[in-house]
Amino acid sequence: EGTASMEVVSLEAVTPSVATAPLPGAINDDDENSSSGNITDEMKRIINTLRETMDFEDDCDSLAWEETEETLLLWEDFSASPPSGAEASPDDTVERVILETESLLKTREREYQETIGQIELELASAKSDMSRHLHEYMEMCSMKRGLDVQMETCRRMIGHS
Repeated sequence: EGTASMEVVSLEAVTPSVATAPLPGAINDDDENSSSGNITDEMKRIINTLRETMDFEDDCDSLAWEETEETLLLWEDFSASPPSGAEASPDDTVERVILETESLLKTREREYQETIGQIELELASAKSDMSRHLHEYMEMCSMKRGLDVQMETCRRMIGHS
């Protein structure tokens, strides 16, 4: 019946301007607090822009998402190199964001696995140290019992003389 029309959306309409985005690794307390608080609003704005320009159904609104410091994805986490001009279609932009997100998540997973490996190594070392200390303590207790027996024997010998 009707034909679906698709409008090409420039990257500037979908993502924040590269000129105004902070450099990755740059530390600015004001920007850090405001960008953390506004990232959800920015993502909602992008999704609404995509909904307005493209015909697609999604159930994003029904999904619950809790942002924490570990799960929060910041704009600095994505590359700041937009495609040239209006050549990039919304599908390309979405695909690029998906690929960047997958890459970022794989990197984070690799970092987490390395951290887990280090923690497991430290735990094994601590367990070994605790086992060694326990063994030394048990030896000392055994020596103390032996000394206590000798002391009691000496006391009895002195008492009988």
